[in-house]
Amino acid sequence: MPDSFVAIVGSADTTRQSGYNPPLKHADLIPKAAEELGRALADAGFGIIVYSAGPQFIEGDVVRGYVESGHATAESIQIRYPQGVANTDQQFYKADTNDQLFKPLPDNYGYWQVSFYMSLQEAQGILLMGGAESAFITGLVAKINNIPCLALATFGGSAESVWGVALGGLATAEHRALMARGTWGADSAKRLVSALSEECRARAVEETNRRLAKEMTSRKLRQRAWLAGVAFLGAAALTGLGMFGKFTHVWPFALAFFGTPVLAGLCGGIARLVSDDYRGEAPPTENAAVQGAVLGMIAGVVSAILFVLAQIASNTTVVDFSNGVPSGLGKLVPFELIVAFTGGFTLEAVFAKLRRTDVVNTTSVAMTDKSG
Repeated sequence: MPDSFVAIVGSADTTRQSGYNPPLKHADLIPKAAEELGRALADAGFGIIVYSAGPQFIEGDVVRGYVESGHATAESIQIRYPQGVANTDQQFYKADTNDQLFKPLPDNYGYWQVSFYMSLQEAQGILLMGGAESAFITGLVAKINNIPCLALATFGGSAESVWGVALGGLATAEHRALMARGTWGADSAKRLVSALSEECRARAVEETNRRLAKEMTSRKLRQRAWLAGVAFLGAAALTGLGMFGKFTHVWPFALAFFGTPVLAGLCGGIARLVSDDYRGEAPPTENAAVQGAVLGMIAGVVSAILFVLAQIASNTTVVDFSNGVPSGLGKLVPFELIVAFTGGFTLEAVFAKLRRTDVVNTTSVAMTDKSG
């Protein structure tokens, strides 16, 4: 069974009084062109998805060329229809003698419209010739889902409208020119199917790149989560050391006292990015982790320093090192953890407040100059 399937969509009913807008062109050539396209699709290794063998639709001629090519493989022709309402008035070319080539796939939707449009999402490509309203909607589905689409403007109908307004970005200028040739040539089918193959490969590359980018983003987010967790555990360990450690020297306590807000702020800055992703907000920029870590660390340390200074101002005994490390200073370490983490997590608010702070007050200088 082929790996890629092309949905065959369109009609060329010359007895129809209305519905083709713009009108069909070269209608007498459509059966021959459809047959040649079927042969070219089989030669290129595509499978095909068809719906009805009625003479007003192009599927019957495409299947004829596909089977006659000699390159059709087992189950390479999928027949889609709703369970219980299959079109039994017509049978596809040689379906009775080469049934191994055909794979009927009824579904339980119950309506042709639903069955038809749902099947398009499983197609790797779409061939449009002639057609009316359904063909035009098919072109829109192809554009929305970025499905490669051969919309043959050569023969008019809705395929021409799709060519004009709904071809996706996969079609190059050369492909568009092929679809709109004024005449049908002996090499047209082969060149058009070759263009479709190029668009399918381009779509596969896009999907691969999109998948790799998604995997890379997921990997970065996992790394950020782990980094935030490790930083928090480090800050918690230093907090425990600062609270319960017995110090004969000042430097171990200084490590706990100053290291706690550094790690807690760093953790808060990265945890903010992880939280944003968890809530489904816009993905961060390439350097967001480094920026979040640095800014979070700064915001956390600044917040912790302001908190500690406020405590020292109200109780100066906590900085009396004459009898070793003051016990009151050690009790401030867990508060540093909380304040620094909060500062890193809400770093925008911290920096916004710092920007509003009037660090240099020139009022006294101005008054002195005025009095002089």
